[in-house]
Amino acid sequence: MTAARATRPPPPVTLDELLERDGDVTKHVGDRPFRWHIDRRETPPDVLAFDLAAKGAYFYLGASYRSAGVVNANEARIDSAWTTTVRLALKFAANRAGLDGTRLLVACEDTNLGSAARTPLAFAAVTRYGAALAALCADERITMVRVVASDWQRRVLGRFPREQGKELSLARARAEFGTAITSNDVSDAALLALYVRGKK
Repeated sequence: MTAARATRPPPPVTLDELLERDGDVTKHVGDRPFRWHIDRRETPPDVLAFDLAAKGAYFYLGASYRSAGVVNANEARIDSAWTTTVRLALKFAANRAGLDGTRLLVACEDTNLGSAARTPLAFAAVTRYGAALAALCADERITMVRVVASDWQRRVLGRFPREQGKELSLARARAEFGTAITSNDVSDAALLALYVRGKK
């Protein structure tokens, strides 16, 4: 018998690799960590993060600027009003990042396949909103990555009982960003942005 080979961790993915493509680049990330999370000398991107649902929000976290807004889908529909709100947020973030000489990465909260059996309607909704966001990003030639909710929550909030998640998210986001956090939807988007930029 031969000794089992030690498995090497996957190499980190660079921002350059991600920004070579537009639209949804999640499959190109896979299990690889973001390089700017590993090497703090790397400049992180500005992040426009979305927490999408029938009642959703976005949070822009840049090197020198931040902004928040709501993205509500009336009757849980993706319609012209929803699309216009998302497109305006994308254009604003791209222009702001360019103004500051930084680069933009859009992040969208995702859910893992394990939740499909437990909460199929929520899983379907998150998938639908994420696909619509990916299409709008592709149309604007902007790069988007999906992040499983439990990944950013574990990193930013630590371990917690499921029923305390919303309360903890709101408290953590308000401690970090103050009055910009007006709801749980905004707090989740803000903490997702914080996670993607690389701050614990």
